[in-house]
Amino acid sequence: MNRRANRQRGVALLEMVGMLIVAVPLLAALVVYGRLTWHIVVMEKSAASASRIVNALPPESFAVDTGSVDLKTLVYAHVKDAFDAAGVATVPKAEDIIVTCGDFACSWIAPASVSVAMTSIFQDTVFYGTYTGPFGLPAELAVYNKYEQGYVLPVYPVKALPAP
Repeated sequence: MNRRANRQRGVALLEMVGMLIVAVPLLAALVVYGRLTWHIVVMEKSAASASRIVNALPPESFAVDTGSVDLKTLVYAHVKDAFDAAGVATVPKAEDIIVTCGDFACSWIAPASVSVAMTSIFQDTVFYGTYTGPFGLPAELAVYNKYEQGYVLPVYPVKALPAP
């Protein structure tokens, strides 16, 4: 009976090693792709918020020759604040952010829609220096958000004219 018990002594160790070989890479992939998803969500929400903010600006702020606020600088500052608040370290560069009003560059006319597009490079911020080439990292992320202002005309009650 003792001989049979001694034969089973290393099986638990082999099972644990086999499970660790499978579980550790799965856990690492879960963490990395969770971070990737977090970066995409922060980019989408900051682009949506920036396009709403630009759309709410008065028409005078779109004028280029009056020395008003540069929209790209304003959007970049807002995006940087959103990334910092979310704890995301890889902020898109200012030249990778495009702001358009309707189908054209922003000008004197109040826009009916504002679009913010941005690209960023996602690099693994958890497992620095590990080889993740086959998994597509570093990855280029691109986000486009278009905010359209919905104008609602006020409805005025129609007064009945007095009878003649």
